[in-house]
Amino acid sequence: MSTVQVDKGLLKKLILKLGKTEAERSVHIWREIIQNPFNNILIGAFNIVKFGGKGDHYAFKTLYDLKYRIAKSNVSTIAEFIEKRINSRDLDELIKELGFAQELGKILEKLIDLNKRYNLDKKTDLCEIDANELYTELKDIEGFSEDGTILPWIICDLVRIWNLKVPKDLKLSEKVIKELEKLGLSPNDFDLKEYPYVDSAMFILSKDC
Repeated sequence: MSTVQVDKGLLKKLILKLGKTEAERSVHIWREIIQNPFNNILIGAFNIVKFGGKGDHYAFKTLYDLKYRIAKSNVSTIAEFIEKRINSRDLDELIKELGFAQELGKILEKLIDLNKRYNLDKKTDLCEIDANELYTELKDIEGFSEDGTILPWIICDLVRIWNLKVPKDLKLSEKVIKELEKLGLSPNDFDLKEYPYVDSAMFILSKDC
């Protein structure tokens, strides 16, 4: 059976076209669903297997569970709700109710500390935030630093949806790199600023990303 050889330059253009088109098409939908950058990072935390993550579907189910809870409380954001549970010393009970491992509590506490400095739950545009600093701080949080998939995906989401600048040392996830290799490509074939759109395109092209 003969194989079709695709020009590498053309393939790169098609990948970027797909990724950018999807990002532009879906940005308003994701903004409405996720609501703010803090929630975006939270979805990533809910995906970490080490803390009881069960995939994207469960992560979004948990997000909607928390949205329902804050609708019945006197706080306006999920970050405020979690902080309130931390202050009242019943975060462990909340984590148990949500179906995650107790170790998730440590990452939630660190994310709340991060939110106090950046006000991520109140922002809809991150263009003024130091992307390198935020990326470094997230890498220093246990769980994100050990996972080769979640943090790159979160950062790419923050770029595509919330206008974060691309961190200078951003790396694509291990899964995305493997998908590129199947096409005869590598991260070195793209500019750093193109990574978020490569990530988006590979997500579409492979259900495994």
